[in-house]
Amino acid sequence: MTKKVINQNTKLNHELIDTIEPKFIFAKKPLNRFNILDTGSNSAQQSNKEELLENLKDKINSIENCKLKENSNKVILGEGNINSPIMLIGEAPGAEEEKLGVPFRGEVGELLSKMLIAINIKRQNIYISYAINFRPPDDRKPSSTEIKRYSVFLKEHISIINPKIIVLMGSSAMEAITGISEKISAERGHWKEV
Repeated sequence: MTKKVINQNTKLNHELIDTIEPKFIFAKKPLNRFNILDTGSNSAQQSNKEELLENLKDKINSIENCKLKENSNKVILGEGNINSPIMLIGEAPGAEEEKLGVPFRGEVGELLSKMLIAINIKRQNIYISYAINFRPPDDRKPSSTEIKRYSVFLKEHISIINPKIIVLMGSSAMEAITGISEKISAERGHWKEV
């Protein structure tokens, strides 16, 4: 058996490739798939994100004519690594979260932590937030009007964190992002363009 020598310096037939799928981009150097951040700009970026998140929290706190805000003690924005590539979005804070001022606490938080550990992700390495930032009365599901009102803030929140992966925990989070008011289980596995 002889080994065939492959000439890897041959030129690609661009016309053939363009007929299959146009607008391929070829370069002499390989793609860098590792995101290496400059440490000097990283601290500036971190403080800028923290400032933007604080401004967002002030915006949410300044909402007027909102029954959710009137019935809640405090705004719950988010927690975790603000530079994480993963952002997890839940429905709305509950009594335990409102009392402590941080998302996903109590039994729900313990379950989430166990689920993350099961897939080798530390909770402190991701960013966690909610679609609605105030606790609904009696921990009821937020209405479509409330979800729509707070989706503006959620989208700004996402743009500040700038994650690569967004995990939606429930139909309220899905509705805030996509506008689809179906059960999340019915939409699971279907790609959406937002």
